[in-house]
Amino acid sequence: MTFQTHAGMVTSEIQAAIDLVATATAGGRNSHTRFFVYSAWPTRSDTQTYREARTQPLTSIAFNTDAYLGKLYSDVRVAHPTVDFGYVPVGEVLLRLDEVLRQSPLPGFTSAWDLYGDNLHLNAAGRYVAHATLAAALTSTEPQDLVFSSALTAPLSPTFVAVANESITAVIDADPRVNAMFVPEPAYPAWIFSAVVIWLPFGQFAKRVLVGGK
Repeated sequence: MTFQTHAGMVTSEIQAAIDLVATATAGGRNSHTRFFVYSAWPTRSDTQTYREARTQPLTSIAFNTDAYLGKLYSDVRVAHPTVDFGYVPVGEVLLRLDEVLRQSPLPGFTSAWDLYGDNLHLNAAGRYVAHATLAAALTSTEPQDLVFSSALTAPLSPTFVAVANESITAVIDADPRVNAMFVPEPAYPAWIFSAVVIWLPFGQFAKRVLVGGK
């Protein structure tokens, strides 16, 4: 099960996450369920770089920053120390890609902002990064070893995919929060993890339930 926050107060968003995990695991239920914080991306800015937007200090408002998502992950883990809790570092992968693209631009891509379709949503390249990071984190499999739908990869150059995969692998390997030690049996195709997702509102908080795997 993955969690992704929405705009709201930091304290209420974190408490909603803690309460949701408590409800899901009450009475010993879902004892084999893995919970992941889905680290999304900040709103696109015309006045800040991606790094500046991503590394803003923690405030009372929940934004997709390292400071806030790090606190969310830490606080939920403290509240539920026996729950199997991981992390899907999409925002962190975009930060690494931002650095890579600024140093070595690719055709059409000079920073992470070029992976956005508008101020909030990712374009085809950004969606590949998000889906591949999610699948890699959930399955403990390097993205180049996963099989994705052609609809996801067809618009992209092999060079971009290779650069994205390198960043995904580097970030996941370096982030102990991912805790990607569980490999589903039998192995599910990556398109299940990238496409079959249900959104369920939970106050300001939302939970995402992957129905393709356990």
